[in-house]
Amino acid sequence: MRGSSNRWLCEWHFAMLAIAVCADALSAPAQPAASPTPSVTVVDIIPESLSGETNMNCEPNLTVDPADALQIAASARLPEPMGRKMSVVFVSADGGMTWSCRSTVPLETSPDVTLRFGGMSNTPNTPNTLYVAALKAYDPNKYSKLMICRSDDCAETKMESILAVQPQDLIDQPYIAAAKINNLDRVFVGVDNFNGPPGRTATVIRSLDGTGNGPSSNFTWIPIEFASPPPQRDNSEIRPAISADHQKVYAVFNRVLSINGNQRVGDVVLVRDDDGGNSGPTSFTRLQDQNGVAGFPVKKARTFLFDEDYFPALLGKQRLGGDLAIAVDPGNSNKVYLVWGEVLGGQPVLHVVSSDNGGTNWSPIVRTVTNAVNPGLAINTNGTLAFLYQQLVTDPSGVATWYTRLELTKNDFTNIDPFTLSKFPDTELGVGGGLPIVGQPRLGDYLHLLARGKDFYGIFSASNVPEQSRFPSGVIFQRHKDFATKKLLDQQNANEIPFSVDPFFFKVTEQ
Repeated sequence: MRGSSNRWLCEWHFAMLAIAVCADALSAPAQPAASPTPSVTVVDIIPESLSGETNMNCEPNLTVDPADALQIAASARLPEPMGRKMSVVFVSADGGMTWSCRSTVPLETSPDVTLRFGGMSNTPNTPNTLYVAALKAYDPNKYSKLMICRSDDCAETKMESILAVQPQDLIDQPYIAAAKINNLDRVFVGVDNFNGPPGRTATVIRSLDGTGNGPSSNFTWIPIEFASPPPQRDNSEIRPAISADHQKVYAVFNRVLSINGNQRVGDVVLVRDDDGGNSGPTSFTRLQDQNGVAGFPVKKARTFLFDEDYFPALLGKQRLGGDLAIAVDPGNSNKVYLVWGEVLGGQPVLHVVSSDNGGTNWSPIVRTVTNAVNPGLAINTNGTLAFLYQQLVTDPSGVATWYTRLELTKNDFTNIDPFTLSKFPDTELGVGGGLPIVGQPRLGDYLHLLARGKDFYGIFSASNVPEQSRFPSGVIFQRHKDFATKKLLDQQNANEIPFSVDPFFFKVTEQ
């Protein structure tokens, strides 16, 4: 969630759509990797029972149980199907091949839901505890209720609220991480907290025992912006990440130095804690800038576009923001990759960089993608880096087309295994779900990518027109459809319904 209900009152067409750029020209001159081609599975997770829904199901998120990869949970923007004052979670018990929808998050109409499995199960032979961070929809009085929930039955029954906050101002974009550390679940939620000290809004909300053994199960609000004097503010994206050895907890955020309409100038800042996120008064202060102030500026004073009330910024019909993603190598807690967005020559770009020493020094840019948003990064136990993003390309026939792309590399993009997971015309983001064309995320302000062992799992939102050619890696639909006529059908499998945006799960397995 970003901005207010006034957001959709404005319309602004992003000028670079007039630039015709073919897809091949936007890729680095890398050669395909020589290893066997990984297998790819793509699944539309809207279940058959919801075949009649036509919402813009954007802002997707995903988690896989670390003890049982068949147990997967996902989220996306979807009104509760029966109109109840609840929010939904999608669940798969067979590794993502089939999905059900469970209305068990006790918060009404949540636009922002992120979720993670911990490592502690309270019941033998059951899934690990599932944690959900959810935000009630923005209202004109600037009340945004944040709720953190947990479930020991993979959201089959109503989830337990373990933190509920209704501040007098805006909290934005909760993004969660969780892991079993010292035989307890630790939960970290990055939020943009407007109730913090002026200018220092980047915050991590931490519980040292999310499964409920007080008092350490209480959540502590930890500001991670240490700049002095403080910046103008921090941006919505605060992304925590936990190393596989559970010693290091990282968080990356956008420090905003100036705002001019839809244009912002800011630093990409990384913080780190070397005691599993529990270094007491010095939590998240291990990395320092050249002046000895906690927080390392990986990229200083870059310019990015941010869709704001009365100052729209769009790529096609998708709003722009301060794209960020982080990944930690499971074999080396000091090996970190970051991706951030900026605007160059009037076009939004994504850059990828890496560090071999926990964020103290950084490589030159190893990958740049133009006209792209919604990055995701992950590293598997084979040492393969996966880079996920959504890119707007004007094809040779002049049609502005969204591509969801995944790139795998073992050598910082010298060689790449490229995959196109979906493609569809940008015009299809302008309809469906009752949302206005401008001012709301059509694909979402984020997607998600993760690794479990050698496998990559991810989720993205895209147009759900059932046309096989739009899914070059293949696709499975649960909802009623007719591939021959390229039509979606209602719950009775009888009548055509309009296309919209659905969340799509995918899994990539290296051979």
